[in-house]
Amino acid sequence: MSAPPPRIGPRKLRRRQPPTGIDILLVLAASAVILFGTTGLSIVLAQPLRALLGGIGVTPQMLVVAFLGLQYLGLLAAIHVVVRRRRGLTWQDLGLRPAAPQWYRRTLWVTLLTFGLALVLSALVQRLVGSSLENPQEAVLAAGGMSAGSLLALLLVAAGLGPLAEELLFRGLLYGWMRRHLGVLASASLSALLFAAVHAIPWLIPSFFAIGVVLALLYERSGSLWPAVVAHGSYNAINLLLLALTL
Repeated sequence: MSAPPPRIGPRKLRRRQPPTGIDILLVLAASAVILFGTTGLSIVLAQPLRALLGGIGVTPQMLVVAFLGLQYLGLLAAIHVVVRRRRGLTWQDLGLRPAAPQWYRRTLWVTLLTFGLALVLSALVQRLVGSSLENPQEAVLAAGGMSAGSLLALLLVAAGLGPLAEELLFRGLLYGWMRRHLGVLASASLSALLFAAVHAIPWLIPSFFAIGVVLALLYERSGSLWPAVVAHGSYNAINLLLLALTL
């Protein structure tokens, strides 16, 4: 008598389905709730935490980074629950698959060229406005100086965890969904526009838009999100290191 076939759980039987526009809206809604929730907690708990943890070397910047890290972890959790589990997908299905080695070498030059382009666009905007403009995010991070520990924590979150979460959302999900309905340039432009708008720094929108288009094209040409994650993280790391040098 032959043995019965192995039992397969419902998740394994679930057919893989591509993410839908509703999925992306749900992830964005969950991200907004997490953003406002962690921001509210940071305002309420900032003073007590500083008093409690200040004696062991925890700086205000580290607390900012901790809440920022919670936001990115929340975004990854939303993508996992709303998209991966509901649609039976893997992280590879969302773009986190290996890229050919040459793409990582190309990413270095793409990052440097994009960084230069962003500087030029920012300078043009400031020239049009006629005054020096400040990045409020950098002002918050730079308040009171930056220790080596704060810089390391910032690099881990802003150049590691943050780019991973944002690339999954804006390129893996949003661009990937648009790409199934529109052409490459339209999808890259629209996803980059939302990427720029979400950062909520009006005078940096042209720079963020250009960066978003480049990251989408990196994903399109390489077939993997990893070059875009590396480029995004490198861009953030350059900005943070330059900020640290000026303090």
